[in-house]
Amino acid sequence: MAKKILVVADKRHVVRLARLILPRHGYEVHTAYDGRQALEKVKEVRPDLIVLDVNMPRLDGFGVLKRLKADPETRDIPVIMLTAKAQDADFLSGWP
Repeated sequence: MAKKILVVADKRHVVRLARLILPRHGYEVHTAYDGRQALEKVKEVRPDLIVLDVNMPRLDGFGVLKRLKADPETRDIPVIMLTAKAQDADFLSGWP
C-alpha cells in the first residue's frame, strides 16, 4: 500500500507539481488549497505525511499545524512546512 501525502498549498502550480512528481516515486497524493480544507482532508484521508504551505487563505499553515498538534489523533503525523519566508522569527513561529 502506497504512503499517503497530503499537499496543502493555495498556489495551483505547487499542487500540480506534487501531483506530477510524487506518484512517480510510489506515493498516493491528496491535495487541499486552504487550511480549512486541509483539516477536513486529514480526517478523511489520514495521511502519512503533510506538506503544508504557510501563507494560505481561510486558515494559514501555522493555524493548521497548531490544530493538528493539539489533536491526539493527528499530532503524530509528520509535517513539512513550505514557505518562502526566510527570517528566523518566521521559522521559530512554526516550531512547536
